[in-house]
Amino acid sequence: MATEIKITGLDELKKNLIDAVQDKFPLTMAIALTKTAKDIQAAEIEEMKVVFNRPTPWALGGTWVDTATKEKLVAVVKLKDEFMGGTAPAKSVGTPAIKFLEPQIMGGERHAKRFELALRYAGVLPDKMFIVPGKGAEIDQYGNMTHGLINQLIAWFRTSAGVGYGGKTTEERKERLLKGTKKKAGYEYVFFRTWFRGRQPGIYRKSYYYTGAGLQGSLLPIAMFVKKPMYKKRFDFFGIGNKVADTMLQHNFALQMEETLKRLNGQ
Repeated sequence: MATEIKITGLDELKKNLIDAVQDKFPLTMAIALTKTAKDIQAAEIEEMKVVFNRPTPWALGGTWVDTATKEKLVAVVKLKDEFMGGTAPAKSVGTPAIKFLEPQIMGGERHAKRFELALRYAGVLPDKMFIVPGKGAEIDQYGNMTHGLINQLIAWFRTSAGVGYGGKTTEERKERLLKGTKKKAGYEYVFFRTWFRGRQPGIYRKSYYYTGAGLQGSLLPIAMFVKKPMYKKRFDFFGIGNKVADTMLQHNFALQMEETLKRLNGQ
């Protein structure tokens, strides 16, 4: 004697299940792809902290994820540039990440920064020359010239240049700064486009003060003009992306498919 358990309509049930899963597949895969892209983005940020010395928040935030959809089963981790669309943040006046990260990824020459373009426009910085901080420059915690100093230089040389900087130092304010106060020496900014009396091309802060011998002056190097810097490959952007994708895509898809099946089963 035996008890027989028989399921009828199994073929129809299987077909309906397959149809339901197939219908949900594009969205499931899109979510898995987007999660994997965000995993890659997180790994790229961690790598920047390792290969760069004190990377700025601007650099660490230099990537964005173009998310996948069920109609477009592709998710991409991109470097921010001036012409970002989709879900990328709004355009900023800062130097786009692609300008300073791409040479670290591919090697070669670095692109001009926005304030360098502004100073070229003003006739201060020669073409094909770039800027590095001088020993008298105010430096931020990341080893870069402070925004305050950069803005002061841009304003002093009276340029807006259409590249994200506004404001100009008026002649009246220049005269006040040049005169100084009882507690602070007067100063002005001067620049040399070529070597001058043994001084490297660059922007200098010329300070004036009184001594027993009368009015004296001194030059402090603020921003030095140098030839185009060359970079070696330091940031393995593509290698990290491929490694994380190989590790995480299958995992993320399996988890998302599990969630999809739970929803289909009403759990």
